[in-house]
Amino acid sequence: MKIFEYAIITNVIFSGENNAVVKFFGECHGALTGFVKRIKVKNKATIFEKGNVLKISYFQREGTMATMTGESYALYMHSCMHDHKNMKLILAICECLNICFHGGEQNNHEKIFENIIYYLEGIKKGLCFEENIFNLTILIKNILGFCGYAFRLEQCVVTAIKDIDQLVFLSPKSASAVCEQAGQQYYNLMLRLPRCFITNNYLDVENNKDLVDCIKIISFFIDKNFNKILNEIIWLKEKILLAI
Repeated sequence: MKIFEYAIITNVIFSGENNAVVKFFGECHGALTGFVKRIKVKNKATIFEKGNVLKISYFQREGTMATMTGESYALYMHSCMHDHKNMKLILAICECLNICFHGGEQNNHEKIFENIIYYLEGIKKGLCFEENIFNLTILIKNILGFCGYAFRLEQCVVTAIKDIDQLVFLSPKSASAVCEQAGQQYYNLMLRLPRCFITNNYLDVENNKDLVDCIKIISFFIDKNFNKILNEIIWLKEKILLAI
């Protein structure tokens, strides 16, 4: 098998001083893993770092581990080496991709890959930390939908009410919107549903509490559906909480 495509590096495990097993998420083939020889060039930083996007050449013969090489395309991690918040934002999406994709998925990944590049470009362009946090939660929301765990936010699952101002709760069982009237008696069991999470629009973020609630939603459903915790996003949530 031969693959030539753009991909984001999501994990690097060194084997010896100069070789590594690299996991990446490609625009067409999704999650794949390959062996990279001579990953480091003397006196130069390796381009095979989590968060960087490369043009990948991937080769695999039956019964052997795949090998790969890469050419520099967009070194997002290199561009924010001195900005800890932005590094965490990039590591968070790498962690999410590692949790949600394991290889062998049959769906076309181009749309998700486009969304990832859009998110990374926002970080590179210097969008504010809060907007990048919001974009991260919406990206993970889309990834969950791609993996078969879509949110149902068009109307209340109980009353069929479509008025967005009344859709204030999210059912933790069905990932469906619930109106205030129907959900009030189960208030302690519901997740708060910010308007911005329905509209996917940062302009609808009223305050940092909305951002925290968005993080709580995607963290809850990653844990529920994949039995994994998004550790990187916990750090990001704590930073937002400090600002409330």
